[in-house]
Order: sequence, then C-alpha cells, then structure tokens
Amino acid sequence: MNSTICQTDVSFNAYNIKGYNYIKIRDLAAAFKGTEYAFDVELLENNFGLRIRTNVNCNYDISHEENGNEYACATHSNAGIITLNDDEYASVECYNINGYNYYKIRDIGDLLGFSVAYNNATGKIECN
Repeated sequence: MNSTICQTDVSFNAYNIKGYNYIKIRDLAAAFKGTEYAFDVELLENNFGLRIRTNVNCNYDISHEENGNEYACATHSNAGIITLNDDEYASVECYNINGYNYYKIRDIGDLLGFSVAYNNATGKIECN
C-alpha cells in the first residue's frame, strides 16, 4: 500500500478487511519516526494488549516481507486493547494475520491525533 506520512512517501504491507486498511503497528511507528507523531510500541505479556508511548522514536524500520497470496485468514486479537502513555486506555479493532497484529490506520490516527485521508488523484493514503 502506497502512503504519504507527513509529506514523505512510504510503502506498507497491508490488508483490506471489510473496506478498511490494516497495517502492522510497528510499520506505522517506523513511518512516523522523526515526526511530531513519533511513537513506540510494546506488546504486553501473553499478547494481551499493546502499550504505545508517544513522542518517542522507535528503533525499527518498516518491514517489507511479502504478504503471500491475495487472501489471508484474519482473526480478532486481544492486542486491540491499548495503553497510551501508561495513563489512558482504548480499545481498537485488531486482527492477527500470519502471527502478526494488524491495526486499522484510522483507529490509530484517532488515538494519536493524526489525520488519515485517501487521495483519489494519487491513489495514496495520506497521514498528517
């Protein structure tokens, strides 16, 4: 999926589930590295939720492994329970696909304060 993150072009592996784009949260964190929306993530014990720390650059890069075929089996994941900066909690849609947790980009944007829009002219998702 081609995207623009704070005016920088990036590409993600993504899945479309029920008309929404889902990506790995670590890939999104890597894309926002060095911006005002920088954040880091940590999967909580037993895969039961996720901790997001804002204003912190993560130490990983966007993954570029192949998704495989066009279709994959997606199951709901408990990792959709998010702790934000240890004092705020939210529940968002999360699916586990091939052992990785994928999050709806718009949910993460709402939680962290960045906008998400689709640009028909470029065919890209824009996050600012």
